[in-house]
Amino acid sequence: ASLVLTSGFSSTFRRDIKRWKLFADAAVDAGITLEVVAPSLPSTWFLPVLCGANVCKALCGVAAGAVGGPVQLHWAARLGLGDEGLSEVAAKAGAQRT
Repeated sequence: ASLVLTSGFSSTFRRDIKRWKLFADAAVDAGITLEVVAPSLPSTWFLPVLCGANVCKALCGVAAGAVGGPVQLHWAARLGLGDEGLSEVAAKAGAQRT
């Protein structure tokens, strides 16, 4: 799923950052919801629903990762930090995710 999304929409990630960030948030919310609902479904639906949840979360990872770079470039340029600033912004963004 992630390869299909990347190959089909890679040219639009930088142009529509807000839209892709919203897509990533909606995809992870859908994935988490499916994971929570899966145990209450009949056993024949359990595995397919969990697979769908993982697909949603994979799509979130691709979309969020693709728009993360341009956002970090923006903040490094806005703060006037230069090339070293980009690595500092990237390190701080990575620390917030953990």
